[in-house]
Amino acid sequence: MVPVSKLQPDADALESGDPQPSAGSRASGWGVVLAGLVGGAVLALYAVATPFVIPAFRKVCLPFVPATPAQVGNVLAALQRRTGSVVDLGSGDGRIVSRKPPA
Repeated sequence: MVPVSKLQPDADALESGDPQPSAGSRASGWGVVLAGLVGGAVLALYAVATPFVIPAFRKVCLPFVPATPAQVGNVLAALQRRTGSVVDLGSGDGRIVSRKPPA
């Protein structure tokens, strides 16, 4: 059993207006910081993932519009000075990859 004198704050500390902080107040401070970090991380993840998830909820699907020959020519002109492999992240029909000469 804990004596009553240990549970009550020191009278001198109360009169001086400078009671010593308890260990519980420091722990709750870390809890607020941790909650803020977790909340910020969740908010950032939500902000990054939203543009990728929203198209799945569309009621009307967007039509497939292939690249025009002029657009393919512009991309190939920009890639002429580049060496190495090419990955086509475009419409998925592979027009850029199929028309690029081998390196």
